[in-house]
Amino acid sequence: MIGIGLVIGSAAGAADLSAIKQRGYLTVAEPENAAPFSAGAGGQEAGFDTALLADLARAEGLEIRKVATSPAGLIAAVIEGRADLAVGGIEIARDRENLVTFTRPLADATATYLIRHDDARIHGIGDLDGRPFGIVGGTVAIAQLAQLEFRLAQAGGRLGPSSEFKATADGLDALAGGRIDYLIAPTAVADALVAAEPDKLTRGEALSSAAYFAWAVSSNGSELGALLDKFFDAEATNGALAKAQTTAFGHAYPDLPTRWDGHDWWYARKDRPIHFPVPGNGEPD
Repeated sequence: MIGIGLVIGSAAGAADLSAIKQRGYLTVAEPENAAPFSAGAGGQEAGFDTALLADLARAEGLEIRKVATSPAGLIAAVIEGRADLAVGGIEIARDRENLVTFTRPLADATATYLIRHDDARIHGIGDLDGRPFGIVGGTVAIAQLAQLEFRLAQAGGRLGPSSEFKATADGLDALAGGRIDYLIAPTAVADALVAAEPDKLTRGEALSSAAYFAWAVSSNGSELGALLDKFFDAEATNGALAKAQTTAFGHAYPDLPTRWDGHDWWYARKDRPIHFPVPGNGEPD
């Protein structure tokens, strides 16, 4: 029977495709409870990546053995051979492309923002001028925040006071309580939150250039990467990818590119002053 299991601690090292098929399982580095990509409640797993991994297990006749990994350790797990594959909201980025190989884009990671549904003061980026805002640690790249700073400056505005939160729930509590006026998040994550509470949250427009989430394999794992690309092509054709996106994020992303290289906007503007990283001052008073 094909299934998905959890491995606590270390796992067998990453292998080439022939070795993976011979042993009958794929080791996958995945963060625990990283909604909307993966989540567990009452012994049941759910989420975008969880659904796609189940499809992959059925399609290839492989067992999926998950290696519990922190979000910050996903790329390292693949590089160090502790996992064949890493999933869980990994953004395609130029500095990472020298370390791992990414699959085709699977969801929208472009930075956007959430406001309270009843906040009539904010209608666009210009209205963010000077307003207190929050981010969740590790979810938005410094380069994307720099683009927001630049866009505000072009409109004659500036970034307001910032707060970094350890968890999305903390940021949402601060937003609901009026301690911040907007919360920056990747588009797919923001869409999932709005879909869950449409009467409480509204998503704004993009704050950065396009960015995307994907899965990552070893830079030496070209055969596994090719297998995954073929699998995702089939998932896109038969509608399974759109179904997984809709279930996890509230709607599908039909216009995703089939290949994407990370951009280096940050380096293009390295001569411009910026006020990040955001100080980790916890929940604001």
